[in-house]
Parts: sequence; C-alpha cells; structure tokens
Amino acid sequence: MLAVCGRLPAQEALMALTAVFTGMRWGEVCGMRRGALRVWPAGLGVGGGVYEIDKNLGAVHEDVHSRRYFGPPKDGRGRVIDLPVILADRLGEHAEATGGRAVLFVNRHGEPIRNTDYLGLWRPACDGRPARYSPAGEIRAPAEPPLHPGLRFHDLRHTHKTMLDELGVPDAMQDDRLGHRPPGAGTVYRHATRRMREEMVDALQGLWEHELTIGDGDRDTHTGG
Repeated sequence: MLAVCGRLPAQEALMALTAVFTGMRWGEVCGMRRGALRVWPAGLGVGGGVYEIDKNLGAVHEDVHSRRYFGPPKDGRGRVIDLPVILADRLGEHAEATGGRAVLFVNRHGEPIRNTDYLGLWRPACDGRPARYSPAGEIRAPAEPPLHPGLRFHDLRHTHKTMLDELGVPDAMQDDRLGHRPPGAGTVYRHATRRMREEMVDALQGLWEHELTIGDGDRDTHTGG
C-alpha cells in the first residue's frame, strides 16, 4: 500500500493511508471534518489523537445524479477512531494546510470528492499504466508495472481488519473500531477498554515503523514519511 500511495497525489495518498490504518469506509474518509479531529501534543503517551465519526453527518453519500450530501455512516452509529501517531500527525498537518476549511478532503472546486474522480487516480496507481509518449514519439512518462490489480478502496477496510487480526487485537476492540455489531449476546457483555485502545494504537504505530525499515526508502514519498 505504501507503494500505491507513492503513485498518488498527496491528498489522495493520505486518504488511502487513513483507510488502511483506521478501517474507515470510503464515505467516512471523504466526510472527515476538521472539527472532529483531535491531535494530541507530542509526548502525551496515548496514541496520536482521535477522530470522531458523527452518527448523523459522518459520511458523504452520492445520489443517482452523483450529487453528494452528508449523512449517517453505513451502520447508523457514530464512533471514535483512535489514531496512531504517524497518522494523527499527517492528518493534523493536512488540516492546518487547508487554511481552516471544514472538510479535510475536497476536489478542486472545494466540494467532497466524487468516487469516479478518485478512481481516475486510484486505478492507474494499482493496475499500472503503459508508457506515455509525446506527439513526436518521445517518452513523457515511463510505464508503471501493476502493483495490486483490481484492488478497490473498500479493500483497504478489509486490509485493516486483517492487520488487527495479525496484531491480536481483541474482537471487542475490532468491532468498536469498525462499527460492527455482530449478533449474539457476546456483544452485549464485552466492551473495548482503554488498555485495548492503547495497545492497539501502539501496535499499529509499530507496524508502520517496521514497514518503513524494510521498505524501498522512497516508496512513500507523497505521504510525507
């Protein structure tokens, strides 16, 4: 995913990184608001901050005419997303760079991003692209090999769930983070705790740092890492 992000513009790379490290849905990432983001001062100790998904206006939706509007997330419930330091810092820097804009991710018209517009950048980043030539036959951009052909943005939510499984995050914490409410009495009696949250964000931060140490060194250029 860091290699894919290296092929995306800065804003779109940050959106993908947010989905990978939070499990947020497409509409929830598009609907992120500055006022719902809290980044802790350095050295506070518990992760890097939180983002609160509003139960009424926490996601962007599109109607049949591609008109975008804010509404409830898919599960109809709000939730608080704990952020590892690496992601909280980048979201905080992005929020500051927008100059006070309410919505964190927008298109060139200052509107929430349309799915089809994002796909125009996402598909080549994942699927690769042939070399591009000038009318005179000179190469303008070399060919880029495929990285993850067919990968969907929603698959990043699945990736996050798998990451949590590999890190040993308890089911109660996973359900809380992803907005799941599985059937059965078990969900009534088990709850996410502060200790679960602390251990989870520390593990996610450690995973990021491990990936950087084994990476190519330049694959996450556009994510600021």
